[in-house]
Amino acid sequence: MNNLTFTEEELDLFVCEPEQFSEQQQKEIEQYLAQNTVADEYVQKQRLFYQEMDKRIHAEPSSLDKQFAEQISTSNQKFLPSLGLMKSEKEEVFSGYSELFEVRQSLPQRFIRYARVYPIQTTSYVATIAAALVLLFTVIKPTVDGNPSYAETKNNVLTVYNTQGQILFTKPAAGTPDYNLNTESNNQFIRPFLIADVNRDGTNEVLTNLYNQKNVLATNTLICYSNQGREMWKYTPTFDLSDIDNGSKTATRSVIFDFAVGGATKTDQPKLFVAVADPTFSPSCVVKVNLQTLSEEQRYWHTGGINKIFIHDVNADGKAELLIAGINDNIDMVFVAGINMESIDGKTSTSNEQFSTIRKVNELFYCMLPPIEFYEKLAATKFNTLWILKPLSYGESAIDIETSEIPNNVYDNTQGGIHYIFDNNLKISSVSASSNFEKIYNEYRESKDRSMDLLTQTYFEKLKQNVRWWDGEKFVNYPTFNKQYKKEQPLP
Repeated sequence: MNNLTFTEEELDLFVCEPEQFSEQQQKEIEQYLAQNTVADEYVQKQRLFYQEMDKRIHAEPSSLDKQFAEQISTSNQKFLPSLGLMKSEKEEVFSGYSELFEVRQSLPQRFIRYARVYPIQTTSYVATIAAALVLLFTVIKPTVDGNPSYAETKNNVLTVYNTQGQILFTKPAAGTPDYNLNTESNNQFIRPFLIADVNRDGTNEVLTNLYNQKNVLATNTLICYSNQGREMWKYTPTFDLSDIDNGSKTATRSVIFDFAVGGATKTDQPKLFVAVADPTFSPSCVVKVNLQTLSEEQRYWHTGGINKIFIHDVNADGKAELLIAGINDNIDMVFVAGINMESIDGKTSTSNEQFSTIRKVNELFYCMLPPIEFYEKLAATKFNTLWILKPLSYGESAIDIETSEIPNNVYDNTQGGIHYIFDNNLKISSVSASSNFEKIYNEYRESKDRSMDLLTQTYFEKLKQNVRWWDGEKFVNYPTFNKQYKKEQPLP
């Protein structure tokens, strides 16, 4: 009589991988099973179970199986038990998990029913269930949209999502302020990221310029990540702002403030446009970069700081321009301008002494937004600042720009100003005050200076008359495109 005994783990292994045993050991196990009806019943049930599992896994998945897989993929719960739980009784192992999904006659339901019915309490069985679930995912893995659609920086982490809100990947963003694609109030600051189809393959990539607010000088490199978070390339400006001429010797290094990707038309190969400035915000330039070679093809130099750029069809002619905005240091005002994307090489046409050795580029239009009386009365500096720049596409509206008219030396960490909305003929269709600015303005007027104008339509109409446009030779007080660009007369 055979006096050898075998554990459930050894019998499990004998069922799954008999080749792990020598011929002599296999004979001994067979003799043991012939003499022990309980052990033999256990082995036969195990063999039936694995045969059923193999049959189900290799069969065409049913709609219920697909439903189950989708439930697993979207569940926030961890389906597989922890190691500590795996050492417990089988009822404990499956008590929480069996109630997650009720899919009749499906593969997972058979697993759960089997675990409840048969007296198996071995950790190797739990491993079998885990392996079966892995195979289930392999066979009927739900389709996940891998195209980045939305992103945010929050709590020092950049998180990228698809259209269903599923996380595609994350990247560290130490020191970067909280920001998302809908955060208008952050439009004044350096852009942390941009989602765009960089290589025109139908799938978006993510360009990041993650920066630390306490160390803005380190913000001079763009990284392009694939939709899976793999680094594809890096771009760092290769030029020194202080090299252009004697008027810019105060420049120390290049800091990237904003960036955009696109072409003038839908069929053009996209280019990368990068707004680069000295940390003191002046001088600045926009660089056009070839995305295939990462070579710098052209540079548009500006007197002052460019901190926002967009690719947008300003005049509704079917061809996009490069929309830029910031501060003109020579004239001490917020500006907004549109440039031909195909030819940006040179300096702004409004520049006088600075960049004396560089040819002028005639913008499609160039508009100045003077600081208002309230700002001039309180500010330590002479000029207002850019707060928000947004391209518009409803009706004839083309551009929404908001200045900041609240002096930082009087109202710390408070922003707000005047909204100007332009149509595609450069006419200002609307002027209004932001709610934050209106509140501060009215409080100041009531408490300190009641001679100040009320914020009425008459006041806003006066602001509209103060806006200035470059006609190709000088600034004028009526809407016009640059005659040197279009060779046209001023608009009526």
